[in-house]
Amino acid sequence: MSLIGLIFIALAAAAVFRSQMAALSVMGIAALFQAATVMDLGMATIPPGHVTLAFFILAVVLRVNGLGVAVSALVYPRAGFFLAMLVGWAVISGFVLPRAFAGMVQVIPLNLIGDYFVKVPLFPRSANLNQSVYFIGNLCAFLFVFGMMKSPGMLKKAAGAGLIICGANMAIAVLDSFTFAIGQPNLLDFMRNAGYSQLFGATVMGLKRMTGSFTEASAFSAMAVGLFAFAFRLWRGGVYTKWSGPLAMALALGVVLAFSSTGFVAFGVYFIVTYSLNLVSQEGGGGIAGAQSRRMFFVSLAPIGALAIAVLVALRPDVLDPVVELFDSSIVTKLSSASGQERMAWNLSGISNFFSTFGLGVGLGSVRTSSFLVSVPANLGVIGILLYGAFFYRLFFSSNGQRWGHIDPESEQIVAAARSSCFALLIAAAVSSSTMDLGLIFHIMAGIACSSPAYFLRQSARGPGPVEAAEYDGLGNVQGLDGYPGNFNQPPR
Repeated sequence: MSLIGLIFIALAAAAVFRSQMAALSVMGIAALFQAATVMDLGMATIPPGHVTLAFFILAVVLRVNGLGVAVSALVYPRAGFFLAMLVGWAVISGFVLPRAFAGMVQVIPLNLIGDYFVKVPLFPRSANLNQSVYFIGNLCAFLFVFGMMKSPGMLKKAAGAGLIICGANMAIAVLDSFTFAIGQPNLLDFMRNAGYSQLFGATVMGLKRMTGSFTEASAFSAMAVGLFAFAFRLWRGGVYTKWSGPLAMALALGVVLAFSSTGFVAFGVYFIVTYSLNLVSQEGGGGIAGAQSRRMFFVSLAPIGALAIAVLVALRPDVLDPVVELFDSSIVTKLSSASGQERMAWNLSGISNFFSTFGLGVGLGSVRTSSFLVSVPANLGVIGILLYGAFFYRLFFSSNGQRWGHIDPESEQIVAAARSSCFALLIAAAVSSSTMDLGLIFHIMAGIACSSPAYFLRQSARGPGPVEAAEYDGLGNVQGLDGYPGNFNQPPR
């Protein structure tokens, strides 16, 4: 048992008795420590996020109706139904397909062969089990985050927990850069105890690439883009603006200082899509003071920024040379580098595996790729593509407010922020993810994005009465707007 493991177990155990939001915050922060392990079990490792997930589930189950609402997420045609089907197929594929096609297909496995990633015959590996456990954990995170959202008040607390995770990510990254600057990077070795390849000391132009609690800068930048999208969308929607705005700026700076092509591409694509949507729609916090002015400020950024850059270049033509050099080294020439060629070879091998198995895939955890878009067909085949497509459709395009009834404007903005974060994380995974595991943070945000507090309040109350407009305090009690106290399991008097 590692020191970082003991710390998170103690924090998670205390959070169970504090509140569901405290347990969610601890789990989200623990999920950031991707370079750490609680315990090694041979070839398998137990990351902090999945250990704290068990305590988070306990925190939800101990509260009134937590398990019932979590299970309700599995009802067709909700997103949880398709996610459960996907996880079921992924686990089955990881057990069956490596045996069905054993020795018949050449794959590049997730684990190193010696000191290199090379093609070997397909056969069952420990990664099949590891990835299956991670997928089951992701499903549990989605279901029990969904199970917490019994009222708009709980949804707002979840937004607060999300901002705590954003702040923790940047605080750890700043601490990592500081210990490196003073020549004491070993002070944080306790959070880099996993047996993975650790690339936390790389520099660009004399500056350390921000890595934080991740194994490398690209992983940090991918997470920073996803968390930026969450904080930025909250700020535009007028929710927790005193915290969401500064945190969004800090996370954007973190993406830049990571000097990662993954972060730059994901950030650019997210910004272009979001900006385009704001130009053609009235996206924003309807009914929330100042939300529309923030949206107009965002829309005005592009022309003002373009004009400022044009004037600056006219006055100092060489001022953008460092930026051009950085862009050229991190994006333009990336594919021609040894790393870029290796990653392209992984993707080509994964595409070959898809066709070699007649569209079934080689099974979860059997092959390494360099893009989520290639990893899905290579591992799970056509069935995985269809199930992921159905899940993403329910996540990104279904409207909870229209389906279950109107929810207040602030809740709508929180749901939109979580959905925006999922979109940004998915873009980053499509750029450079070596596995299909989108991670606990993605599924936490997905659970928030698929919630519908107005519907759950009506279902929990089981009839008309003051509980219809209740506020759930997370401890099994409700307090109506007219001062009515009660319990979800008791009918209104």
